[in-house]
Amino acid sequence: MQIFQYHLAQAKVLRCLHPFFAAICIVLTSCTSAPQVVELPYVEQLVVSAILTAGDTVRNIHVMRSAPASGKIEYAAQGLPDARVTLLLNGSPVVVRRQRTLPQVNTQGLSPEQRTFFEAPGVVIQSGQRYSITVEWSGKRISASTVIPSAPDVVSYRILDDLSFVPPRRTLQAVVRPASNTAYSIIGETIITSNRPNSSLSNSLTESLPVVRNQVTNSDTLQIRTNLNFGFQQDTVRYFGRVVSYDPAYSLYLQSIQGVNPFARWNVQGDGVGIFVGAALSERRAVAFP
Repeated sequence: MQIFQYHLAQAKVLRCLHPFFAAICIVLTSCTSAPQVVELPYVEQLVVSAILTAGDTVRNIHVMRSAPASGKIEYAAQGLPDARVTLLLNGSPVVVRRQRTLPQVNTQGLSPEQRTFFEAPGVVIQSGQRYSITVEWSGKRISASTVIPSAPDVVSYRILDDLSFVPPRRTLQAVVRPASNTAYSIIGETIITSNRPNSSLSNSLTESLPVVRNQVTNSDTLQIRTNLNFGFQQDTVRYFGRVVSYDPAYSLYLQSIQGVNPFARWNVQGDGVGIFVGAALSERRAVAFP
């Protein structure tokens, strides 16, 4: 399972990409003048986004070019089917081709040629592997690398209710034995089966921001939490937990785009921007409540 069928990389990267790579608006203020907005010229850049998940094959590497901030993202015009994509596994090249099928989310009904994803057929991702990518197109070049982390070592899950909030807040907590230089997040899954009229099965997912602990010992543990949904009293509610370990570059990127900071910390270098990181999932586990 690619993490949520690739949407973590795609949705979160593009959430910040459009205003960032197209044109940066700088607000200049002084004591004697009103704020002025200066729009820098549009500079076309390459964009790559991918999360390589241990246990999956290499796929859903999205490559495109940037768009002006004044217009919306047009995937049919900004896909790069003729981009040259080079992928190295532990320093050795692997065969890469344009992906023949699209991810299940965020594809806008476009063909693979219009929304360009790349894959390495038959290459299964494993923890400890290093992947390096280079994308070249129209005289531009970007590159990035990542190491696939080990699967999370989960000690326990627990569901907590905090009645000090209105309405009350229900959270899923995981206790993890962290590895050095690895980021961790927790996915909470709520499945509600209802016997109420005009109601049916509903499924919702939430994920916390990844947390990094760089210096750890064998006795250290890390607590991470995410919110869960409530059901009605007559509903049947089931909860599941799963922890994700990430290349810490992903945590740094997400932290950098929180709030009003317009300068994202990409791990892509060269004539473009983007996120190219590794991840690993723990087993999906049912969590009893109450």
